[in-house]
Amino acid sequence: MRVRKAIRRLSVAVWAMLMLAGFSLGARADCNCSFIADQHKKTQDIIGEDIKTATEALIDELRLKTQQDSAYSDRQVEAKKRIEDGAQQNETQRMREKYRIKAENEIFDPSPTACSTYDLYKAGIGGGGSGPNGFDMANAVWDRSRCKSGEAVCAGGVALAKEILQSSLSLAGTDGFADPTTNAQIIFGKPTMNTSDQSVAAAASRFMVNLAYPFPLQPVTGEQAATPQGAAIAAERKASEAMVSTALTGLGFWAAYRTPISPKAAQAMRQHKPENYTREIPQSVSEHQFLEYEVLRRFGNPEWLILLGEAQGEKPLLEEGLKMMALGLRLQYLQVEAEMRNGLMLAALVGNAARNSPQLALQR
Repeated sequence: MRVRKAIRRLSVAVWAMLMLAGFSLGARADCNCSFIADQHKKTQDIIGEDIKTATEALIDELRLKTQQDSAYSDRQVEAKKRIEDGAQQNETQRMREKYRIKAENEIFDPSPTACSTYDLYKAGIGGGGSGPNGFDMANAVWDRSRCKSGEAVCAGGVALAKEILQSSLSLAGTDGFADPTTNAQIIFGKPTMNTSDQSVAAAASRFMVNLAYPFPLQPVTGEQAATPQGAAIAAERKASEAMVSTALTGLGFWAAYRTPISPKAAQAMRQHKPENYTREIPQSVSEHQFLEYEVLRRFGNPEWLILLGEAQGEKPLLEEGLKMMALGLRLQYLQVEAEMRNGLMLAALVGNAARNSPQLALQR
C-alpha cells in the first residue's frame, strides 16, 4: 500500500512538470517573461524536490518490501521445517507404538520351542534324562554277558533259563504289555519311553537281552583257555561278542532316541499343542517325540496354514522356513545314522552266515 502511494506521488509530480513545460512553450511574447520564468523555476524546484522525495520513498518502500518478503520466506522455511520435524516425531511415535503392540503380542519372542530345542540337545541324544537311557540299557546287556550282573550267566544251563523265565513273570503287565520282555513295543510303541519308571527300564533292557544275547557262552578262565576245548570256546565267544556288540549298537541308539530328556520341551509342546497332535505329552519328552511334534504341527494342521496366511511381512515366513530347513537337516542326519547302523548289522549278518557255513562247521 505504501509503495502504491509513493508511485502515485511520483506520477503527480511528473505530470505537473510536463504541464509547466507546456505552459512555458505557449507563453505570449509580450508577457513578463522574467517573472514567469522565476515562478516556473520555483515550481520546478518544488516538483523536483517532490520527485526526489517520492523516489527515495519508493526506494525505501521497495527495500522494506524486499526485507519483508525475505523474512516471510524465512518464516515459511522455518514453518515447513517444523512441520516436517513434527511429522517425523509423529512417525517415530507411531512406529514405537506399533512395535510395542507387537512386542506385547509376543511377535518378537523366539519360537515357543526354540529354548526347549536347545535344552533338548545340549546333553546329546539320550542324555539328561531322569532314568536310564538306551545306551545304559545296552551296556547292562553287555555287563550281563560277562557275569558282571547276577550269577545265572556264570552258572549257565538251568539257572540261566530260570533267570529268563523269572524276569518275564516279574515284569508281566509293565506299561500295559502282557510280556514286555519279548515285545518290541516296550521300546518302539510310544514316542517316549517312560524310563523314569524302573519297571519300564528293566523291561526294555530285558527285551534287549532276549533279542541280542539271551544265552551267552560262559566266560573261560585262564586255566580253561590253556586246553584245546577251552581255547575253542574262548574263540567262539569272541565271535559271538562281536555280533552282540553290533546288535546292541543299533538297539542302544534307537532306545536312547526315545528316552525322555527334556521337561522344557514337553512344557512348550503342551502350551502350543495343535488339535491334530493326539499323542500324550509326558512330563519329559524324547527327541523322537519332539521331532514328531514339530512335523505334525505343520503337516496336516489347518491352524499352521492359517498362521502362514495371516503372517505380517516376510520375517515370520522366513523364520518358519529356516526352522523347517533345520528340522529337515536333523531328520536327514538321523537317516544317515540309521543307514550306518543298518550297514554295520548287514555286515555282521553276512559275516555270521559265512561263519556258520557247513565247511567251517566241519573244520570245527
